[in-house]
Amino acid sequence: MVSKIIFSILHDFNIRFSECRSDIKTCSYDSDSNYNLVNSKYTCYNFDKISEIIFKKHSFDKWQSVDTILPLLPVDADSKLYLIEFKNSKNIPYANVRAKILSSLFLLENFYGLQKTDYKKIVTVTVVKSQKGKRHLNEIRQHQAKISGKSPYKVENFRALEDFYGIESFKYPPEKFIEFIENNNLVS
Repeated sequence: MVSKIIFSILHDFNIRFSECRSDIKTCSYDSDSNYNLVNSKYTCYNFDKISEIIFKKHSFDKWQSVDTILPLLPVDADSKLYLIEFKNSKNIPYANVRAKILSSLFLLENFYGLQKTDYKKIVTVTVVKSQKGKRHLNEIRQHQAKISGKSPYKVENFRALEDFYGIESFKYPPEKFIEFIENNNLVS
């Protein structure tokens, strides 16, 4: 059965925040470098806008949040909520990304009643600029992952999220991110 709270959150987004639907290309836009990290017209929720509206409605200053949430609606009994952050930089500011994830969880807990038991139904994804110069490191990671049976895309910096809350965290370059969301039926 679909987590009632995940279903409720996505249903509310669909009803109250339909104007916050956007495409992934727009949500991945980096104004500092005038660059779209992911060139995709797939539809997603612009969580930056949703969180801004929610905080404003309750007379709070907006907190930082992840950029995007998928899927638009629960897909099946195992549906999860995907919190997605786009980072167009060579050095990933993991502390900043972690703060955005935690702020997003705070919003979902306090305005939607998300419980710690629901956290295992949440996945975080950080989409990062492809690092072509580190191909040999990626090959080593792929090999290590194959031997260990773990995903080479797991974010070790967020291991505490998984160990304490059951929240899986992944990091993908743009092209692998598109594969990931297609393979997990997060877009149509």
